[in-house]
Amino acid sequence: MQIKLYIPNKIYKSIYDIDYYSLKNMNKDILLFDVDNTLMSYLENNPSDKLIDLFNKLNDLGFKTLLISNNNKTRVGNIKKVLNCFDAFYKLNKPCVYKLNKLIKQKEFDLNNIVLIGDQMLTDIYCGNKIGVFSILVKSIDRSSEHWYTTINRKREKRIINKIKDIDNNIYQQIVDLYK
Repeated sequence: MQIKLYIPNKIYKSIYDIDYYSLKNMNKDILLFDVDNTLMSYLENNPSDKLIDLFNKLNDLGFKTLLISNNNKTRVGNIKKVLNCFDAFYKLNKPCVYKLNKLIKQKEFDLNNIVLIGDQMLTDIYCGNKIGVFSILVKSIDRSSEHWYTTINRKREKRIINKIKDIDNNIYQQIVDLYK
């Protein structure tokens, strides 16, 4: 197991705390957002006004915002419309990267310009690092609403976090603090 593939480039408490200006200065202009528990909980069907405002700001800053999810077309498509996203991809089967790589190639995106933002190290961060994009880990919005398979991933995630301590104690501490 390559533990480094689970280590994010940056860690923030939420999507609202991310320094998007800094990302823009790094020539990152394509933002791939995981949907469930990164943008909104599994229990929410509609984006909040705060989330809509954030996406409007990101669009005004010139970012291409895309939704990526293992969830279904209906859920992801409805959220995409409300947030006025550039595009949305559903049923990606993260952490498998085949579909995401294919979509990035079809869109002719430069991997150097992409940021993947998510709440799970085993799916989102691993997937982003595996395809070679900048990855950001944020705290999950509501773990109590997660599906049974995500709960299993969270148990595996704890073991990985403990192994990260041996590689980078600073990152380990940031992740531990994030999950408090």
